[in-house]
Amino acid sequence: MKTTILKYITVTFAAGAMLLAGCNDLDQEPTNKFTDKAFWTSPERANMVLNMAYNQMFSHDKIWQDEALSDNLYEQRGNPDTRTIRMGQATPNTGLFRSEWKWVFEGVKTCNVFMNFVDEVPGMDPERLAEMKAQIRFIRAFLYFRLANFYGDIPFFLQDISLEESRRISRTSYPEVMSTLHRELDEIIGDLPSRDELQAADNGRITKAAAMVLKARMYMYENVQRTGNSVSDNMRKAADICDKLIHEQGTYGTYSLLTQGSGDGIPAYEYLFTSAAEYNSEVILDYAAVELNKQWSTLYSMAPLTMGASLCQKAPTRALVDSYLNADGSVPADKTVYANRDPRLTATVVYNGYVWKDRNDKGEYVTKGCLLYTSPSPRD
Repeated sequence: MKTTILKYITVTFAAGAMLLAGCNDLDQEPTNKFTDKAFWTSPERANMVLNMAYNQMFSHDKIWQDEALSDNLYEQRGNPDTRTIRMGQATPNTGLFRSEWKWVFEGVKTCNVFMNFVDEVPGMDPERLAEMKAQIRFIRAFLYFRLANFYGDIPFFLQDISLEESRRISRTSYPEVMSTLHRELDEIIGDLPSRDELQAADNGRITKAAAMVLKARMYMYENVQRTGNSVSDNMRKAADICDKLIHEQGTYGTYSLLTQGSGDGIPAYEYLFTSAAEYNSEVILDYAAVELNKQWSTLYSMAPLTMGASLCQKAPTRALVDSYLNADGSVPADKTVYANRDPRLTATVVYNGYVWKDRNDKGEYVTKGCLLYTSPSPRD
């Protein structure tokens, strides 16, 4: 009898202990991953998500991709998706379509999650909070504008949605998307700093002027057949924005054309796009270059083979090269002659007779050779 009672007590105690342990486990946060509650605990954590959104806004690959979709470049080898699209042979299964949508909505997801939780971060300075939210809303507008510019009507939402909701959401009309994006930008300009108000550590951040020029670009790219606006009205609105940036620099920041080169032979226009001239007076918003880490693998297929690179993949079209006037503004009588042309041609296109310059092991900007072709350099 005693043995039976002891067994009963032991089993009851063990069951109670397991029940208590089970209740404690249900109340504990996961220790192997962040939850929303555990992550949004400091301004530093919020800034990490903001930086992530910046990284998702653009990439150097997009520059080449967009040019390859235009009439500025001809792809000479391989059969990339950009060439398939340009030749009218794309299908819904073309990989670039899928990757573009994925990339945009990954960025939108980051922005919407940020907006959902950033107000809960303790110790956040109200002015800093407003500025961070304005930057996120700019990035989201930038991404949505890119997608609407390609596709017109798009799935459009300004709050985080569940996976199930994403399967049911319909497209929003192009006019409504554009109207909302303009309104978003109008609302955030007051919370953004001017260029002159940026601390050195914040160089490259989104400013009032960046929001203004995005609005101007949206006006210039707008499909007026869908919105019902006129081209002339949109061009006037874009011009008015540019006029404000020029004449109201006390509000939007101090900008000026870069007129000085590197001092050791690099002309001003070419120098403008180098990492040494980062955050120069002409830049309103740019994608910072990190040559060896981010761009060499791409540029290796753009530079001439004779200069130690790969077989050139993308070449300028004749139409692009012919669009460059003479240095005095006149139309070239012979467009295969490249001397005394607009200096931007030399900074953009490698042509027949091009003098190739680069830095040597000592960091000196020196001539490496003159490129001569046996056939015309641009592709018709």
